Amino acid sequence: MPNPADIDEPCTGTEDTDTCGAWAVCWNLDPETSEGYCLPLCMGSWGQCAEEPASCCPEGRVCTISAGGELTLCMKPCDPLVQDCIGANEACYPLVGEPGFQCGSVYPGRMGQAGDPCNANGFCLPGLYCSYAEYPGCEPGETCCVPFCDLGSPECDVGTQCAPWAGLDPTDGYDDLGVCVAP
Repeated sequence: MPNPADIDEPCTGTEDTDTCGAWAVCWNLDPETSEGYCLPLCMGSWGQCAEEPASCCPEGRVCTISAGGELTLCMKPCDPLVQDCIGANEACYPLVGEPGFQCGSVYPGRMGQAGDPCNANGFCLPGLYCSYAEYPGCEPGETCCVPFCDLGSPECDVGTQCAPWAGLDPTDGYDDLGVCVAP
């Protein structure tokens, strides 16, 4: 293909082909325009990438394995307070079962506000994530969309307070990260 798109550059794609260079895929395609951006594919065996995700990707990216191991992409970490994802339909969400955050798709038509029920992070607007946290309007034992907050300058809705994000080592670069919860 003449002049393929580089990593993080805009691209177009279909189910069978895209305009990205070798060892990359057009990600986060808009269903109407078929436009997205190029992400590198993980390089290495499935086992190696599962054990050491950073060893299979260019520096600054981590291999994420989804779709039962069929899709292995090198994703950049993101900042949930800044929401610095490239794609228009993406938000910065917590990684499942691991410390850290990465960009993920916001499901079309599922733009949950704070306190709305959710089944996954993609059901929540950018700046929110799907959690069992205690939040006004959220039923006990149910998941709902909960806002991130900055511990250094907390701004939470009435009836909530900014509490530290649990499970992260401050050296991970998220020492100001909090979540708005009921007091």
